[in-house]
Amino acid sequence: ERGIQVETEWPADLPAIPVVSAQIQQVFLNLFMNAAHAMPQGGVLSIALSRVIRRKEGLEVAAPATDALILVAEDNQVNQMVLSRMLRSAGHHVEIAANGVDAVTAISRAAYDVIFMDIQMPEMDGIAATRAIRALNGPMARVPIIAVTANAMADDRENYLKAGMTDYVAKPIDRRALFAALAD
Repeated sequence: ERGIQVETEWPADLPAIPVVSAQIQQVFLNLFMNAAHAMPQGGVLSIALSRVIRRKEGLEVAAPATDALILVAEDNQVNQMVLSRMLRSAGHHVEIAANGVDAVTAISRAAYDVIFMDIQMPEMDGIAATRAIRALNGPMARVPIIAVTANAMADDRENYLKAGMTDYVAKPIDRRALFAALAD
C-alpha cells in the first residue's frame, strides 16, 4: 500500500512496527518522548525507542564522552525533559534549575562540567544568570555555558557571546547540534 513503511533499523530482537507515514511516525515518537518520564528505565519499549532514535539522529557518532555533570537551566518542563533525556541517554548526569536564580545557586553547590542555559526564564533570564556566574570567584566562573534559545539569529549569537556564553543551540533542539556544542 502507498505510504506504508517498515522501520528496517528496528532492533532485530523486537517485532517490526509498520509506520503509515512520516507524520504518524513523528506523532508516535513525540507521544513516547512526552510520556517517557512515566516509562520504567530499561523497559523493552524504552530501550527499543532509544535505539531507534539514536540511529535515526546519528547519536552513535555524535555523542561526546560520557559522565559529565550537566546543569540544564530551563523553565519549560517539556524542554527540561527533552534536554535531560537526550543528555542522559548519552551517559551524562543532569540536574535541573527552573530559572536563572536557581542556576546561580546550583553552580555554587556543585562543579558542573557545562550548563545549558535557556535565555527567557522567569525571575532571572539566561543572560543575567550567565553574567552573575561569570562574576563569581573560582573555577565555577569559567564553566562553559551554552545558550538554548529560539532566538538564533547572528546578532543574537553575538549578544550571547558578549554576555559570557560559550555557544548556543537553537530550539527546537536538534540532537546533533546539542552534542556538537557539548563536544566543543
